[in-house]
Amino acid sequence: MTAKILEILDKNRPNPSAWVRLSDFKSREAADISARYVLEKDNVSLYCLDLTGERFIFVESNPAVDLSEAPFFFQAQFEHAHRLIAVPFNELHALVDDIQVDDEALILLYSVGRCGSTLLSDVFNQLDDVASLSEPDVFTDLLKMRMAGKQQDAQIKRLLKSSIVALMKPLMAKRPLKTAIKFRSYGIELIDLISALFPNAKNLFMYRNAEDWARSTAKAFQKLESAKGSVGSESERLWAQRSDKLARMSQTIFGQSAPTPLQKVMHRLDGRAGVLSQHSLMLRATFFPAVRPYMADLLQGNLSRIEYISLEWVSGMCRFLESQQQEIPILPFRYEELIAAPDVVLSQIFDYCGLEKTAVSQTLHTFEKDSQRGTNLARTAVQQHSNNHLTEQHLTQLRQLVQKFPELGTTDVVLPGTVEIVDGV
Repeated sequence: MTAKILEILDKNRPNPSAWVRLSDFKSREAADISARYVLEKDNVSLYCLDLTGERFIFVESNPAVDLSEAPFFFQAQFEHAHRLIAVPFNELHALVDDIQVDDEALILLYSVGRCGSTLLSDVFNQLDDVASLSEPDVFTDLLKMRMAGKQQDAQIKRLLKSSIVALMKPLMAKRPLKTAIKFRSYGIELIDLISALFPNAKNLFMYRNAEDWARSTAKAFQKLESAKGSVGSESERLWAQRSDKLARMSQTIFGQSAPTPLQKVMHRLDGRAGVLSQHSLMLRATFFPAVRPYMADLLQGNLSRIEYISLEWVSGMCRFLESQQQEIPILPFRYEELIAAPDVVLSQIFDYCGLEKTAVSQTLHTFEKDSQRGTNLARTAVQQHSNNHLTEQHLTQLRQLVQKFPELGTTDVVLPGTVEIVDGV
């Protein structure tokens, strides 16, 4: 079974938090190599998918660098990559089929983001029998595929299985007992497919109250000031409205098969809509489904930025509740309780994951440091400015938005089954 080495000529990734892709590297094809190589070397790790070429893209890094110790796995992969290896989908699938994986040794950490999940990943990495990967980003590609309808769920499950086994396999010889994978905030949208593949995996869901979540998110990523406080510029909104109108007319006249010249015009119009383009909104609605009912409000400028970003929190919380209804076993816990009583909460998490509760004490020192140190999201790099400071008006809008989702009701909701601080535990 043959793979292809890709020599890295240059790297270009201006936004370190952006989704990964093959074009992060300027590369050229070099020699062939055995596809088994990517599963045998612990310094080779899965980076992304090349959908056009139907290949898994792996990065090979310096063996002396332990990428599992990085605050963000995908950022460390890019930084330390010295060559790429491309493995055809079918080649890796065939290799994975010969590997026996104990899914009880798999810990999957889902979250709403900005809630201390990087801290918990760091906690897991303090244990000798756990290797924890903080946000491998191949799952973003898989979720985008689901959005685009390019693959049926059965095909995406095939890619998911190969991706997860490929992430686990090189670590199994190094740390043979447990592998933890922390997803980016929208990763929970894949939980139905992943749980079908790995029914005995230990699923965790971490969250925090919406107001503190919004403060953290706004500080790290968002500027809340804009004309009318709405999403997108007036120019982007105008182009988005024109694009939407033309798309509706085309759908009425031509159905799904608009003439090529018209498709090009529609593509140009949509591109000028920026963050309000149909492509951007489709991605957003796939990653954060709570956005879907608000599409018209977005195009009309009737959804504020704080409401827009807070729909991310709402989506994650609602998806967790759906998972419970689907009887997917998953343990929820809050950042607030973890920080207030880390020994108590970690003991319950460790017990659920099949880890020794006596090992909790050796991990508590992680609560004294910034788990995202050395990244663009470290405390020293993230500053509070006037344009990302939550005002009382922002908080009112947030509270009113959450109230529109009766399954949540309040910004400080406690989800069913959440780990509690109990004396004597």
